[in-house]
Amino acid sequence: MEPQELIDNTTEALDSTDGSSHGLAASRSERGANLVEYALLLALIAIVCVAGVAALGETLPAGFSSVSGHL
Repeated sequence: MEPQELIDNTTEALDSTDGSSHGLAASRSERGANLVEYALLLALIAIVCVAGVAALGETLPAGFSSVSGHL
């Protein structure tokens, strides 16, 4: 197989939106669902970070000062 033919076949497989070429690409609806899942995960991580900072925000500086004093 020629290098250009290999590149063309790979590009075609990756660009396929219905998965019929080689089954390597997800359909558009699956890509949309994946995007929503990643957005939800990002939102959950942000909420956990904000809650953590709110809960530990006042105690962390004292802890850092204590560690710094022992150094």
